[in-house]
Amino acid sequence: MQTLRKISQQSFTEKTFSDNDFHFPSLVAGLDTGTKTIVIVHGVTGNKQDMVVVGREYVKNGYAVYLPDLPGHGDSPAMEVARFSDLSDWLAAYIKATGVVPDVLMGNSFGSAICYSLAQRGLLGDSTHLILACPTPRIALMSRALRLAGDRLPEGWVTRQYNAPWAIRMRTLYLMLGRSKQAKAWLEESEREKADFLNVKLADDFSMLLETDNPYDNVIASPEVQRRMTIVIGERDNVITRASVPLLKSQLQESTFVSVPKAGHILHFEAFKELAEVAKGEFIA
Repeated sequence: MQTLRKISQQSFTEKTFSDNDFHFPSLVAGLDTGTKTIVIVHGVTGNKQDMVVVGREYVKNGYAVYLPDLPGHGDSPAMEVARFSDLSDWLAAYIKATGVVPDVLMGNSFGSAICYSLAQRGLLGDSTHLILACPTPRIALMSRALRLAGDRLPEGWVTRQYNAPWAIRMRTLYLMLGRSKQAKAWLEESEREKADFLNVKLADDFSMLLETDNPYDNVIASPEVQRRMTIVIGERDNVITRASVPLLKSQLQESTFVSVPKAGHILHFEAFKELAEVAKGEFIA
């Protein structure tokens, strides 16, 4: 069983893109061989290495793959963020810095909200297919409680407890509802890797935006943009509420919805093959 780190080392190259305002540490693959391009944006508290399993599948399908670190995650410098538009501005700057307009833009969890913010503001490429994987229009009580606890307790203590083995074990049990030993091993590895960069205060501030400025509660993307969107939901996702999918379907009536049985919120480990098939139109429910 290959680890995320091994996949990253074998299949990807580290590359930093820059403009006048930002530096964008990334993992890239297939730049010389891919006939199409995908940018994949990870979720809050994660990093670019989380997306290498999905990214590798896209390389196999003939894509050039770009995996950036969110601000304050992985190797990326932090930035002050007050609204989701700050993050979609950052994403627009990243895409411009790569010098390509992606054929596919995929957001994962919190990253999907950033991508949706980009789309609803009219900043999505004219022909880019947008994939929202495990989007977060409404956050379940347990997830909100964890954020509130982190926000109110001493930062140093919270960081130590967050990275403690018992906490990693509990988060894995809570998030990983499927039976894949491989997916579970990847999630545990991802959780351990966070200790090297995690800023709990920044993660809490980012997560708070889902309550104060959730893009799914703002302007609805145009019908033309919706027709280029695919929303992928894990049927066992316990990070979002039961109201989330009906809400999305009422707002994004022109979009395609894909339901993944027996998968939860960690689609990038539990359903990486399905996420790779979505862009080819071969996994449409």
